[in-house]
Amino acid sequence: MRRSESFRSGRIGQRENNRTPIGQINATLQGPVTEILMVNIPAFANRTRDQVYELVMNSPEIGDACFKLFRSKPELFAEVLKGPDGTPVANDGGLLSCGRTVAQVIALIVKNMTRRYFRNKLDGGSPAAKRTPPSWTERLLELAGLPATRRPQPRSTTQSAGDRLYRAIRDYLVYEWQVRLIPKYSTLTVSFVTANGPQLLTLREPEEIDALMTAKEVKDKPKSSGIVGDFVPNFIFPPDGKRP
Repeated sequence: MRRSESFRSGRIGQRENNRTPIGQINATLQGPVTEILMVNIPAFANRTRDQVYELVMNSPEIGDACFKLFRSKPELFAEVLKGPDGTPVANDGGLLSCGRTVAQVIALIVKNMTRRYFRNKLDGGSPAAKRTPPSWTERLLELAGLPATRRPQPRSTTQSAGDRLYRAIRDYLVYEWQVRLIPKYSTLTVSFVTANGPQLLTLREPEEIDALMTAKEVKDKPKSSGIVGDFVPNFIFPPDGKRP
């Protein structure tokens, strides 16, 4: 699943042999699921389907609200949550016709939202937004309506800060309640996540993460030698202050 966590095409409810499971998931999220959100969330009424999808995927706050709608009114989503035999899937462990469980689909959404947020917050946007602008010759050719061969975009050999943090935390992105914690996750360091990743699955509040970070800082703080900087032992200067 790691190789294809971004959603591009496909459906959940209908199995199509020429589409991958991730493709099926994506088409349902961008299509029927987004349309359900548009009908049932007033703030989406005057937006296009693509706009709504991007808003949900790029905003942890909005995404959290959509997950709450999914949990509070599951009947709204019954038609898009179908098993291989066409019957509704009633729990997170139920297998969908795409071959993934509801829980697995939720985890994929949480991962995708986290990666998007990290790239926007830590890297200043998606890689596509940082492409080399066209040269003056290329612009002239485009204005004249002639085909212009764009220069190949250089591929970065180093991971961005957002990608490094995402790779460290992705195995610990499992539950929908983590969506509202994505902004807090973006403040963590790779070393902290590597050392404390499993504990993140038990911390549901930003304050709990802060407490863990503080505890780690105190634990990792170098201890004083007792000789330089803090105090001078009594065996050097007696309590009465008189030097030998």
